[in-house]
Amino acid sequence: MTQQLRVLGAWLAGLGFVWTGVAALASGQYVPNWFDPDDGPCAVDPEGVCAAGLRQQWWWAGVGGLLTLVGVALVVWSLDRAAADAPPRQLPGVAHALLAAALSPALFVLLTVPALFLLLVTGTSHGLVLVGLVAWLVEAPLLAALDQAVGEGGTSSRSRHAGALVVSGVAVGVTLAEQVRDLGHLDAAQVLRHAAVVGLGVLLLRFLAVPGAARARLLGAVAGAAAVLAVGALVLVPVLHRPAADSAARREADPLPAPPSAAAPTPTATPVPAPVPVPEPTPTPTPTPVVADAPCAQQDLTFRVEGFDAAMGARAAALVATNTGSAPCWLEGVPVVVLMQGGRPLALQVGEGQTPEGGPARTERVGVAPGGTAVSLLSWRSYGGWADLDTPQSVTVALDASTTLVSAAVSGGGGAAPFDIADGGAWGIAPWAAPAG
Repeated sequence: MTQQLRVLGAWLAGLGFVWTGVAALASGQYVPNWFDPDDGPCAVDPEGVCAAGLRQQWWWAGVGGLLTLVGVALVVWSLDRAAADAPPRQLPGVAHALLAAALSPALFVLLTVPALFLLLVTGTSHGLVLVGLVAWLVEAPLLAALDQAVGEGGTSSRSRHAGALVVSGVAVGVTLAEQVRDLGHLDAAQVLRHAAVVGLGVLLLRFLAVPGAARARLLGAVAGAAAVLAVGALVLVPVLHRPAADSAARREADPLPAPPSAAAPTPTATPVPAPVPVPEPTPTPTPTPVVADAPCAQQDLTFRVEGFDAAMGARAAALVATNTGSAPCWLEGVPVVVLMQGGRPLALQVGEGQTPEGGPARTERVGVAPGGTAVSLLSWRSYGGWADLDTPQSVTVALDASTTLVSAAVSGGGGAAPFDIADGGAWGIAPWAAPAG
């Protein structure tokens, strides 16, 4: 029965692994070609078909990962439950944990090249599921073998492998969470965090493996609490650091007023100034609508994005079209706007646009005089630590899906990537409107 369970688990794990790989490769058809981003049906996705396909592939990748997890669990359950003798070269718990942490970076050396190749081929973050499974299934047996060689005695093979799978799973999960925020970027800090999680997990397992004594149980509980706090800090600090830095930058840009100084003694007599006449406010003239008989040709327009604004998690920017032709023309409807990052279009869901006041925007025909402008408001919610704020972004625009995308100049917003939005996010594109008077 044990052998049959092990074979069944191995087949399930292999099937799940292949399933996940197929889902990762299939997701590549829903993003533009990395070699030529302007080619293919997903270069422009105004209907959201490609974005919906990417979301569906996450379900397929998740099913494959679940099959692999069930298969590995069956294989571990089939292992020997009898307690093993202490190894001939047993190390103290701290030395064991440090050795495991020191060996864990070798995992990155083994997997970096194939992982980057897979992410390059798929062009999406779906490949991270497959990369995570490979890292988990490579690192966990190594940790179990190390535990068998220098770890605590009295631990069964089943418990030893289960503990190694849990420790490796948490460490790989921390690394994958950082990869989701910044796909394909791996630095020394990420490797050190992975090693720290492995070391803390091995140390916790060593304390829990000590038989009997109440003191050992207490030390195990303390070590467990410390490990949970440390892992929580390692995961949350990188995520929260960037929003905190943004808040600090905003506070520096808009300093708070200085606190009032100590009250001075009230003078006995205060002179009353003569009233100053208040001038009547000058009414703002309403812009005269431009009369135009022909639609604007895209070759007679230039585009730019400016006026970035942020408040309470809401973000907005203005897409401005300038008529460079010699005659008036009119614009109507919602433009096609594609946000590029690192030369690759982001897969964004396009929703209804809004006015600068936050109300629903309505479609109207806007006349544009020579040298005049029309505006389309871009609005989205802040994606915080999920967005890549370092890889340069650019914007391409077309009047509709039948015209060719052209580049739009981007000014303001701060940094190389002013749009804090990521794949799968949503933004609103308002129809063309006359500029505010």
